[in-house]
Amino acid sequence: MKPSHIEHIGIAVSNLEEAVSYYEQVLGLECYAVEEVKDQKVRTAFFRVGETKIELLESTEAEGPVGKFIDKRGQGVHHIAFAMEDTDQALKEAEAKGVQLIDKTSRKGAEGLKIGFLHPRSTFGVLTEFCSPIHPCEVVVSFITFNFHEAYLSIFQADHSNAGCRIGCTHLWV
Repeated sequence: MKPSHIEHIGIAVSNLEEAVSYYEQVLGLECYAVEEVKDQKVRTAFFRVGETKIELLESTEAEGPVGKFIDKRGQGVHHIAFAMEDTDQALKEAEAKGVQLIDKTSRKGAEGLKIGFLHPRSTFGVLTEFCSPIHPCEVVVSFITFNFHEAYLSIFQADHSNAGCRIGCTHLWV
């Protein structure tokens, strides 16, 4: 388990629009994506600074993790995220080394990344995130194919396993 680089720095903000304006107007950065991650009760905005990103986090619910963070600590640096080859493997290795985990397995985060958090009690007070891209074999692809007079929908689903990729195909006539 070795990070390839700092993937992003998460910054908790009370007002996403005001914070985006600061990063654009004062620092000259360009916001390239705004996304809501419903299960984390957060809206995010992203900026690139070299290979690293800044992720602004605005809580969509006062009782969400970022809302609680702001109530307790105020706005500011929320977490640091490290790019890993495999988030699930990195979480297992960290746990084996005695690190307390928030996430035992990865979950889907912003920008479609697989993410998992380490508890700040085990990381010297810094909420630490591991993230990795979703393996190409975990992507579900759907498309419509026309066959002369009849159309059908082909759904391909790929599963990633230790043996490699398995592709399954389902045809639905429409």
